[in-house]
Amino acid sequence: MKTFLYLPKGAKGPVPAFLGLNFRGNQCLEKDPWITPELGYVVGSRKGEDRRAKAEAMRGSAAGRWPVEMILEQDEVTFKDGELVSTKYWNSKGEEVETLEEAEK
Repeated sequence: MKTFLYLPKGAKGPVPAFLGLNFRGNQCLEKDPWITPELGYVVGSRKGEDRRAKAEAMRGSAAGRWPVEMILEQDEVTFKDGELVSTKYWNSKGEEVETLEEAEK
C-alpha cells in the first residue's frame, strides 16, 4: 500500500491527520505533477498496455471527491457520516459563512 501525506505549510509540530482509501492512485487526488503515479494497478488498463499514460490521463480525476485545499485551510476538520464537517467555511468572496452549502453558492 502506498500512502500520500499532505502537511500544512506552516506546521511547526504535530498536526491532526485522517486516512482515506483511494483505489485509483494518488495521482487522481490533484493535477499536481509532483504526485508519483501509481502503476501497479491502473483502472481500465490491459496487459501489455502503457499503464503510465493511462495513469497520467487520470491525474486529478477525483479532485472533486477530495477537497484537499479546503482541508488544509481549516483550523479543525471532522467527518460525520461520510461528509466533511468543519468549524469554518468561506465563500468565493472570502467571507466566513456558517455551512458548506453557503460556501458553495
